[in-house]
Amino acid sequence: MKILILSLLVLFSLRLAALEISFYGPCSDTPLLSTKTIISSKSVGHVTMATLEKYGVEFLGSENHLQSAFGTPYGLEAIEVISDTQMRSHGWCFDVNGTTSHLYPGDIIVKNSDKIEWYYCYVPYDSGTWSTYHFRTYELNSSKFCKIR
Repeated sequence: MKILILSLLVLFSLRLAALEISFYGPCSDTPLLSTKTIISSKSVGHVTMATLEKYGVEFLGSENHLQSAFGTPYGLEAIEVISDTQMRSHGWCFDVNGTTSHLYPGDIIVKNSDKIEWYYCYVPYDSGTWSTYHFRTYELNSSKFCKIR
């Protein structure tokens, strides 16, 4: 009995210390996929590819770039023209523990207890200038990506 209780406590404590990874699409603040996993020292890119493969999610990308996942548009299909001088370029961005990095996902090592959030995002362009900030696409509820209710 003591061994069973000890085993359950160990499993429960490992689950609390697990790395969490979530993916938010272009239309909702509800994750398309959210899971926890126990890892040894791995990169964001490695954990991302392994998670998408494990759950059978179709994607285009590598450990250094997520081009498309869950059927999201990419390339010219991910460009949203607003006017003659404004547009938005959409794609996948990620944060680790709430902080955005400008490094490639393959260059950032994560550990158990870290939280990775991938989200479909956009960068605005206005009159010849690209913004230095990106924003979550689901906050737009854009008719290009989502059916407006």
